Amino acid sequence: MAIDRLINNYFSAFYNIRRRIDPIRCANTRLYSFSLTEDKILGFNEGELNIQTNHQCEIYVCFWEQYFNQFDNLVALKPKRCDLLIELENKHLILAELTKSKAEHILPDEQKEKEGKRSTAFKQLTHSLENLGNVPEIQEYFRIVKYKYILFAFKLNQDKSNPFLENSFEAFFKPLTLVPVLETEDISIPFNFKYLQIQFPESYHFLS
Repeated sequence: MAIDRLINNYFSAFYNIRRRIDPIRCANTRLYSFSLTEDKILGFNEGELNIQTNHQCEIYVCFWEQYFNQFDNLVALKPKRCDLLIELENKHLILAELTKSKAEHILPDEQKEKEGKRSTAFKQLTHSLENLGNVPEIQEYFRIVKYKYILFAFKLNQDKSNPFLENSFEAFFKPLTLVPVLETEDISIPFNFKYLQIQFPESYHFLS
C-alpha cells in the first residue's frame, strides 16, 4: 500500500482526530527527469530539487506540509513538518525539505547564535518521520521500503547586487562545508532512515 493511502486510512485515526481531515494531496509523474518545489512538479532544472530515473516508473509526490497543517497545536504530535513525501512504491521513500537560500544561511551562525537552515530542516524532517512512524501501519511499511531517506535539498540564491563578494564567498565556503551530495547514517534518525543532502542542480536518482 502506498504512503498516501496509509496516511489517509490510519494517520488521523491513530491520533484520535474526530473532525474531518482532507486527504493528503499527491501528484504523480512518469517523466524520466523533472524537478520539485514545495508545491509543484516542474521541468528539469526549474525547481529546487532535481529528480532522475533510468527506467519507466510512476513516482508519487505527496504534499505533506499542506496536509499536516490541519493538525496544528495537537499535543500528541511533534510540531515541525517537512515539505514533501516522495515515493516509488515499496522501493523508495523520501521525506524532503526544500529551500532556496544564500550559502551563509545554510549553516549555523555561531556569532549571532542563529540556527542554520540545515539544522532547522533536520528537525522538520525527524519530527515528520516520528509522527508518521508512530502509526503502526506506516511503521510496518517503513520496514519493507528498500531506500529510505530524510532529504534536505537546497538551491543557493546568489546576491546579484555584489557578484564579486558572492563569488568570493562561494569559493571559500562551499568546498569546506557544503558538498553537492552528502549521505550519512545517524543513529538519532529512527526507522533506519538515512540523511541525504543535495545541492541544486544535483539530482536524486531513482534506481531500478
